[in-house]
Amino acid sequence: MADDEPEYGKQYLLIGGIGEKAISNGNSWEESVVTDEMRAKAKADAAKVPGDLYTRGWEGAKYKDTKDLPLKEIAKRIKAECKEKYPGANVSVRTEHYSMGCAINISINDPGFNPYNPKYDPNDYSINGCSKRTEGPFNQRALDMKDAISKIADQYNYDNSDGMIDYFDTNFYCGVAFAYDLDEKYPKPWAKPEELEQLQEIN
Repeated sequence: MADDEPEYGKQYLLIGGIGEKAISNGNSWEESVVTDEMRAKAKADAAKVPGDLYTRGWEGAKYKDTKDLPLKEIAKRIKAECKEKYPGANVSVRTEHYSMGCAINISINDPGFNPYNPKYDPNDYSINGCSKRTEGPFNQRALDMKDAISKIADQYNYDNSDGMIDYFDTNFYCGVAFAYDLDEKYPKPWAKPEELEQLQEIN
């Protein structure tokens, strides 16, 4: 604990990291004075942060040119790019507004190919109930498509959030998912015969 007293007009480092001279590390007030060298370093570190981002987040390539557009217009542009990249697919892009935020929800209603992974086994569990799956329900082509669509949307977004401190700051929240009823058109390779018969009856 510091035995001396702080002086009016001086700045002190109250909480410091390992090796830093700070009150929290047991240094005196005199030892914990913030120096010009420390201020210069802090300014240099802040200059490395892109744009106005506080938590060293990221900013999409098209964000600055579209940040003032309505969310629906951004959604239209995302859908147009998806259609251009995947002309044989059916992708819906919808907007959502709620208290203190908004979102763009992207659904892959029909990728234009069977997205399911024939190696996937929904019953592949170990004896103690813990999953030991090495394969997911969607094949690599489908996962690549989902990733590419996410990157299209990310061009119009920025994310300066830091979940460790419950700080959330983004242009919009975005999710990309395959439609739940895809198996009505593309049977799951692991589906049981009776399940396939039910789908045939529906179609």
